[in-house]
Amino acid sequence: MPSFPSTATLAVGDEEQQFNAEIDAWLVKLHERQPILFVARHEDGEAGGTKLSAWHKASLARWKEIEPKVHAALAKRKRKRDDLRIAPIRIAAHFVGLGKVAAQTRVLAARDDD
Repeated sequence: MPSFPSTATLAVGDEEQQFNAEIDAWLVKLHERQPILFVARHEDGEAGGTKLSAWHKASLARWKEIEPKVHAALAKRKRKRDDLRIAPIRIAAHFVGLGKVAAQTRVLAARDDD
Protein backbone atom coordinates (compact mmCIF):
# COMPACT_ATOMS: atom_id res chain seq x y z
CA MET A 1 0.00 0.00 0.00
CA PRO A 2 1.47 3.40 -0.92
CA SER A 3 2.39 5.82 1.80
CA PHE A 4 1.24 9.43 1.50
CA PRO A 5 2.34 12.43 3.52
CA SER A 6 -0.35 13.51 5.97
CA THR A 7 -0.92 16.76 4.09
CA ALA A 8 -1.92 14.83 0.95
CA THR A 9 -5.28 14.05 2.57
CA LEU A 10 -6.10 17.64 3.49
CA ALA A 11 -7.55 20.25 1.18
CA VAL A 12 -5.98 23.61 1.93
CA GLY A 13 -6.40 27.06 0.41
CA ASP A 14 -7.42 26.89 -3.23
CA GLU A 15 -7.70 23.10 -3.02
CA GLU A 16 -10.66 23.41 -0.66
CA GLN A 17 -12.40 25.86 -3.00
CA GLN A 18 -11.75 23.56 -5.95
CA PHE A 19 -13.07 20.57 -4.00
CA ASN A 20 -16.29 22.41 -3.11
CA ALA A 21 -16.74 23.62 -6.70
CA GLU A 22 -16.29 20.08 -7.98
CA ILE A 23 -18.84 18.73 -5.48
CA ASP A 24 -21.37 21.36 -6.59
CA ALA A 25 -20.71 20.56 -10.29
CA TRP A 26 -21.09 16.84 -9.57
CA LEU A 27 -24.44 17.47 -7.85
CA VAL A 28 -25.73 19.31 -10.92
CA LYS A 29 -24.68 16.45 -13.23
CA LEU A 30 -26.14 13.83 -10.92
CA HIS A 31 -29.38 15.79 -10.60
CA GLU A 32 -29.72 15.81 -14.40
CA ARG A 33 -29.55 12.00 -14.44
CA GLN A 34 -31.51 11.29 -11.27
CA PRO A 35 -33.36 14.11 -9.50
CA ILE A 36 -31.92 14.75 -6.05
CA LEU A 37 -34.55 15.01 -3.37
CA PHE A 38 -32.48 16.73 -0.71
CA VAL A 39 -28.94 17.98 -0.06
CA ALA A 40 -27.67 18.97 3.39
CA ARG A 41 -24.17 19.45 4.60
CA HIS A 42 -22.77 19.41 8.11
CA GLU A 43 -20.89 22.55 9.07
CA ASP A 44 -17.24 22.09 10.06
CA GLY A 45 -16.07 25.03 12.14
CA GLU A 46 -12.68 23.45 12.79
CA ALA A 47 -11.86 23.50 9.08
CA GLY A 48 -12.42 27.22 8.74
CA GLY A 49 -16.18 27.00 8.38
CA THR A 50 -18.39 25.53 5.72
CA LYS A 51 -19.87 27.48 2.85
CA LEU A 52 -23.40 26.15 2.46
CA SER A 53 -24.45 25.98 -1.17
CA ALA A 54 -27.63 26.90 -2.97
CA TRP A 55 -28.47 23.16 -2.93
CA HIS A 56 -28.47 23.17 0.84
CA LYS A 57 -30.58 26.33 1.14
CA ALA A 58 -33.11 25.21 -1.49
CA SER A 59 -33.47 21.82 0.18
CA LEU A 60 -34.19 23.39 3.56
CA ALA A 61 -36.83 25.62 2.00
CA ARG A 62 -38.55 22.52 0.60
CA TRP A 63 -38.31 20.40 3.77
CA LYS A 64 -42.08 20.32 4.48
CA GLU A 65 -42.67 18.99 0.96
CA ILE A 66 -39.76 16.55 1.13
CA GLU A 67 -40.15 15.21 4.67
CA PRO A 68 -43.04 12.77 3.94
CA LYS A 69 -41.08 11.39 0.97
CA VAL A 70 -38.04 10.83 3.19
CA HIS A 71 -40.08 8.83 5.68
CA ALA A 72 -41.78 6.86 2.89
CA ALA A 73 -38.34 5.93 1.54
CA LEU A 74 -37.19 4.87 5.02
CA ALA A 75 -40.27 2.68 5.42
CA LYS A 76 -39.61 0.74 2.21
CA ARG A 77 -36.98 -1.41 3.85
CA LYS A 78 -36.15 -2.35 7.40
CA ARG A 79 -33.84 0.24 8.87
CA LYS A 80 -30.62 -1.17 10.21
CA ARG A 81 -28.91 0.21 13.27
CA ASP A 82 -26.15 1.79 11.14
CA ASP A 83 -28.44 3.12 8.39
CA LEU A 84 -26.48 5.84 6.60
CA ARG A 85 -29.69 7.66 5.64
CA ILE A 86 -30.17 8.88 9.22
CA ALA A 87 -27.20 11.28 9.32
CA PRO A 88 -28.58 13.55 6.57
CA ILE A 89 -31.97 13.56 8.32
CA ARG A 90 -30.26 14.69 11.52
CA ILE A 91 -28.47 17.46 9.61
CA ALA A 92 -31.74 18.59 8.06
CA ALA A 93 -33.53 18.56 11.42
CA HIS A 94 -30.74 20.66 12.90
CA PHE A 95 -30.96 23.32 10.19
CA VAL A 96 -34.75 23.32 9.85
CA GLY A 97 -35.23 23.31 13.62
CA LEU A 98 -36.64 20.47 15.71
CA GLY A 99 -39.82 22.45 16.36
CA LYS A 100 -40.53 22.56 12.62
CA VAL A 101 -40.07 18.88 11.78
CA ALA A 102 -42.47 15.96 12.17
CA ALA A 103 -42.43 13.89 15.35
CA GLN A 104 -40.89 10.90 13.56
CA THR A 105 -38.08 13.12 12.31
CA ARG A 106 -37.45 14.39 15.84
CA VAL A 107 -37.21 10.78 17.03
CA LEU A 108 -34.63 9.94 14.35
CA ALA A 109 -32.70 13.15 14.99
CA ALA A 110 -32.55 12.51 18.73
CA ARG A 111 -31.35 8.90 18.55
CA ASP A 112 -27.72 8.38 19.32
CA ASP A 113 -27.49 4.63 18.80
CA ASP A 114 -27.48 4.65 14.98
